[in-house]
Amino acid sequence: MPEPRLWGTLDPFLESGDALGRKAANAGFLDALLAADPFDAYHFYLASPKDRDEQTKMLGDRRPDLARRGKFRFLTRLDLPAGLRQNDYFAFHLSDCINYPAHLARLRNLVSRDIFPITSVTHSLSYAAYGRDFLLHLWPGATARDAVVATSRAAVAAVEQFYAYLSQGYLQPGSPAAPVAAIAGRPRVVRLPLGVDAASFAHATDEMRRECRAELGIPQEAMVFLIFARISHSSKLDPLPVFRAFQRLAAMKRGRDGVAPPCLVMAGWTEEGGEAFARALTDFASGIGLEFRLFPRPDEARKRRILAASDVFLSPVDNLQETFGLSIVEAMACGLPVV
Repeated sequence: MPEPRLWGTLDPFLESGDALGRKAANAGFLDALLAADPFDAYHFYLASPKDRDEQTKMLGDRRPDLARRGKFRFLTRLDLPAGLRQNDYFAFHLSDCINYPAHLARLRNLVSRDIFPITSVTHSLSYAAYGRDFLLHLWPGATARDAVVATSRAAVAAVEQFYAYLSQGYLQPGSPAAPVAAIAGRPRVVRLPLGVDAASFAHATDEMRRECRAELGIPQEAMVFLIFARISHSSKLDPLPVFRAFQRLAAMKRGRDGVAPPCLVMAGWTEEGGEAFARALTDFASGIGLEFRLFPRPDEARKRRILAASDVFLSPVDNLQETFGLSIVEAMACGLPVV
């Protein structure tokens, strides 16, 4: 009888709370994995009994068919050493490359009967602690079977440059860690672009576009430009250059009859206490004479209607935190050109 194919993780992939791109991407990954269902069982080693019980309920509600077949096993990380000793895992996959891959690799090498692959994925790559987190990847126990999954060419380059910079600073002759330079290893960096289930998105018909614009209060004749992102001036995009671009566009078109003015739509998650920023955006748009609509915290159904009402998708990424936005792929799946 063949050995069962077992998949393991330290993460829930399903998280409540603020709607962030990382959470949406992780939940989408888990949904796609379980839809394909390539493994005989899925073991989740969660951070606490509370997390374990929440994941048991959430995943049971989300995939009751697999739960009824006993394909899920929910444990805590205190169970991990025994689990690695008793089970031959096909692979472990982690929801973020900066959390636990190096720690899991050390425990795997110590107690597991097999050196299974450990994979983890990039999300944001800009925070100050990332140098420390990636330095943990550079050690003799990392194997060629381990991999960091980067979702864009930019992310691949960023991770590779982290490794090169850290190796030069800490592991080369003359650096404080020089004695281990000759034997240090590292995970591979593999590019797997973000994706969505294109069949779950639809190109809007003219009738659907009219209906959605009427429902949302968007001008019917306008060319509608959409920004769908986390609406936060401190941790995400600065919309001011976009407003300035529309101000220049309005000046160029001034006096041309028969051309409806464009409309800018912004939608996405807003932080607690972000009402003042939302008001500032609305006031700024009014001050430059721009047709502007703001839709904070739309649910999935409302997001689909906003996409259907739009003509062009804008992604004014202006910071190092973004490696490749899932919203861009969703917009493309809806047939929108992306700028």
